[in-house]
Amino acid sequence: MVVIGHSMSGCISRLPITDSKQRIWDQMFTVPPNQMDLTPDHKHILTESSIFEHRPEIGRVIFISTPHRGSDLATNWLGKTFIHLVKMPNTLLSIGFEEARYKKHPSPRFTSCR
Repeated sequence: MVVIGHSMSGCISRLPITDSKQRIWDQMFTVPPNQMDLTPDHKHILTESSIFEHRPEIGRVIFISTPHRGSDLATNWLGKTFIHLVKMPNTLLSIGFEEARYKKHPSPRFTSCR
């Protein structure tokens, strides 16, 4: 399978070829997933979105104008304006309240897809 990602979808296309192991989880939380007192649905969403393995059926990824090191547009006045227009889905907001007690750091503003 060949995956082609243009611009921001190039950042998303990078995820299926990445082995995160537990690095992302460890940077976000102070305890492992099995020690968190969360609902099963919320625990599933958190682990699936932060602990993942590459997809072996993907043989090649083509990136077209992908901002692998971030973009200056995210921090200029236009980017800051649009950040305020984006809303989090209610499911993620409810998870955020539950897992906040396990967070290591306050949530950063993401400007890169590294």
